[in-house]
Amino acid sequence: MNSNCYLLIKLTIKIVVSKTVWIEVISPGKLPKNLTVENIKLGNAVARNNLLVGYCSKIMIYSGLGSGIIRALSEQPEIEFNNDADGEQFIVKKPRPKESLVSI
Repeated sequence: MNSNCYLLIKLTIKIVVSKTVWIEVISPGKLPKNLTVENIKLGNAVARNNLLVGYCSKIMIYSGLGSGIIRALSEQPEIEFNNDADGEQFIVKKPRPKESLVSI
């Protein structure tokens, strides 16, 4: 799906919190262009909205385009990424830290 189409359709990012996974983010749309999960783990990025990237780079504190995945993995290497191209969604699963598992 072309990223410009997102402006015309109502799409929802789903955030699921559970006992086993802890946080799962399901985002509409697959990774753009030739990006793969392995590419983004290396810090590669493609700006899908240049206007938004330009604006945010001036008003937000951030470490650079493509650096978020690397920083997240340095904190918790068990984070899983799934680019579901057929289902047109990108899924991130952040497991619950082992020390926080408590039986209820």
